[in-house]
Amino acid sequence: MQSTTALARALPARFLSPPARHFLNSTFANLARFRDFEREPHLDMHPEDAARAASPTATRCACSTTAAATRCKARVNGKPRRGVVVAPSVWWKKHSPDGRNANDVTSQRTADLGGAATFYDCRVQVERI
Repeated sequence: MQSTTALARALPARFLSPPARHFLNSTFANLARFRDFEREPHLDMHPEDAARAASPTATRCACSTTAAATRCKARVNGKPRRGVVVAPSVWWKKHSPDGRNANDVTSQRTADLGGAATFYDCRVQVERI
């Protein structure tokens, strides 16, 4: 995804979706005991990014690209650096509040060099809902 100035204004945050601590990608996300550890889908944000998105702690947020969105809990904790939001994943869609997950937000494109995945090249807009 090309990071132009217009794109950066429209979608100001970089989106990462590493495996949640108690899931192995989507494996084990079907087991209630592991979901209980993770509690619910959430988005870790830096306080400055949360202030711009009007997303104080414990508020629901929508994380969206130009093509898709997912809703989750915003956790303002400073874990990610400014400009980066992190959604530990992958929650099964049937266990997500809106039936969507981080995979809906990440691109299905492949890289021009080697045909690899481009899911670490994703920009999003986070808004309070």
